[in-house]
Amino acid sequence: MAQATRLLIDVAGGFVADLPSDRDINHPEIGGLLKKYLKGATGVPVEKRIKMLRLVEKMAMESADTISDIHGGGLSSGSPRNDISRNGYQLQEKLR
Repeated sequence: MAQATRLLIDVAGGFVADLPSDRDINHPEIGGLLKKYLKGATGVPVEKRIKMLRLVEKMAMESADTISDIHGGGLSSGSPRNDISRNGYQLQEKLR
């Protein structure tokens, strides 16, 4: 099953990890733009495409080994720095 899920993720591309929420898609201000850019083949409603991508997302999240395949499975080198600055840690005080 894990191999099938990996293939689904490959076919779906980054949408599995980055699909906007339903709240965003239904938002009066940005919903239209999201639907415009999520549109696929002519004749396929964007809502059906989103449902298909949600299914892939749910299947992928059920398999623990595929979680890292979706988003790289690690921290970027800047993440710890961002966390330190975001949370207002007093680095100089900690070094003393």
